[in-house]
Amino acid sequence: MKIYYLKNQEINFKAYNFCVENSTQGTIYAMSWYLNITSPGWELLMADDYNYVMPIPVKKKYFFKYAIQPPLCQQLGVFSLKELTSEVFNCFIEAIPYRYCNFFLNSENVFDEFASLKFNSNYELDLRYSHEEIRAGFSTNCIRNIKKAEKENLSVENQTDEKVYIDFVMANCGDRPIKHLIHVLQHLIEGVDKNSKIEIWNVRNGNHEILSCVLFVRWTNRFYYLVPISSTEGKLKQSMSFLLDMFIQRHAKSGFVLDFEGSSIPNIARYYESFGSQNKPYPKFVKTNKFFDLLVSLRFK
Repeated sequence: MKIYYLKNQEINFKAYNFCVENSTQGTIYAMSWYLNITSPGWELLMADDYNYVMPIPVKKKYFFKYAIQPPLCQQLGVFSLKELTSEVFNCFIEAIPYRYCNFFLNSENVFDEFASLKFNSNYELDLRYSHEEIRAGFSTNCIRNIKKAEKENLSVENQTDEKVYIDFVMANCGDRPIKHLIHVLQHLIEGVDKNSKIEIWNVRNGNHEILSCVLFVRWTNRFYYLVPISSTEGKLKQSMSFLLDMFIQRHAKSGFVLDFEGSSIPNIARYYESFGSQNKPYPKFVKTNKFFDLLVSLRFK
């Protein structure tokens, strides 16, 4: 198969987006407008007149150009309008032009011969069913947390102002990486608002103070759970569990999927799993050598 390497300015974005949107592997992270924000200057491997595409998130440090996973962007990889075989997938992997790569593929890019790849967890909850049916899959601890929150005189809003959300994130993120990516998050909210649908939910206490806040992004049949933040009081009062239960109640029987976006952190993974969600792992692709490992160790990131 002939694989074409295209620089950003050479990409036919209309044809590219059509492939991503209509592929079985489709994900919001690979849409051109999303990548333009999270990975400016991203490049592309393409075959068969945009029936197969693979966006490459690139960065450059002095003379060193490499591919690395961009922030707020969970899964990329190969997307296809035709059947994606292991042979075709391997052609794309071999065509990546960089000597250092460290980024995630999508959950459909899984083939037996690549079983040695490292996998990350991603938890998804099917919202086709009624709230009662979905809640029957909650763990005992999850139910206990929700009941605790229900006694705290909490209220939920689903039309939070974007500035209120950003201010709350900054005030409560501590040392989390998002603190240094707030400008990316702001641009992403603006981009999503133009190209998709967002819902910013919060939970307030009896004094009308925000305890938890989260951005939900809807794309095709999926809600992405992005950058959830809770205050110290919110964590104590289980306000995020309360928020998620209300969100699930609101969108039950919708046919959507709630995508929790991870996590590789055991406690967070167990928390997402406690809502009855299923793990759909996705692989990590790494290509390197000693010279480039040294450069990366010198903070060329």
